[in-house]
Amino acid sequence: MKLKSDISVKAYAKINLYLDITGRRGDGYHLLETIMQTVSLCDDLTISLRNNGEIVLYADNDFSGDIPCDERNIAYKAAKRFYENAPLLFTGAEIHLTKHIPSQAGLGGGSADAAAVLRGLYELHGKPFDERQLYDIALSLGADVPFCLLGGAAICHGIGEKMETVPSMDGGLAILIAKGNCGISTAAAFREIDRVGFAEERADEILKLYHKGDYSSLCFNRFEKVTALDEIRSLKEKMLDFSAEAACMSGSGSAVFGIFRSMDNAERLCSELKKNGFFAEVCKAKG
Repeated sequence: MKLKSDISVKAYAKINLYLDITGRRGDGYHLLETIMQTVSLCDDLTISLRNNGEIVLYADNDFSGDIPCDERNIAYKAAKRFYENAPLLFTGAEIHLTKHIPSQAGLGGGSADAAAVLRGLYELHGKPFDERQLYDIALSLGADVPFCLLGGAAICHGIGEKMETVPSMDGGLAILIAKGNCGISTAAAFREIDRVGFAEERADEILKLYHKGDYSSLCFNRFEKVTALDEIRSLKEKMLDFSAEAACMSGSGSAVFGIFRSMDNAERLCSELKKNGFFAEVCKAKG
């Protein structure tokens, strides 16, 4: 079978329906308990094999600001790590990344890009090694990358690497994601969590709520409790005013998502938020 020399892949964002911090390891990494769901908001990547002996990354986005195109970019780092594990395959690769997922939003955009690069190279080279090795490469890049490689929905523990898949959310639900201009220092947020203390694990309880589709009781994010930004509080209130079943910050922020039974309500609020200068996008769960 003749292998392709280029491939187009999508890097899907994720939301954290539930996120709490349950402890801290001796090496400083925090232990978490979270339910993550892939959504249809995505970045687009085209990966092409080359004979120039280099990894080249080109990037553009829907937002202001430059995107680094060297080892500071986790997509570049993913390609380098892939070939470190399969050096005989390397002749060169070109990656074109188009960003639609806002950065520093808690939506896993960088992790999704890295996972998409790994998946694309894995397919282009005819799946040259066991998928477990691909998972290990993903984990070496960051705790969210293995989940983004898998996609769908999962409850995750540890630093995010211990995953138990669960059925995806109802695909008929509308998920509105919105982000303003405020930012959150993840390091500062973790320091505040260290100060106030850690939570008990609630896996059985939160899984019951998830399987019942009781998002109003399920959706929770510990980082909201230690950051308390007015913009996030305002976005949540707006979504609930438009009949969202639940509204919550994702990851360490600062994007907020709302879960709607009514697509019309989600679209109306999305339009209003865009007019007021917010990033806003209506999407759906991605299995």
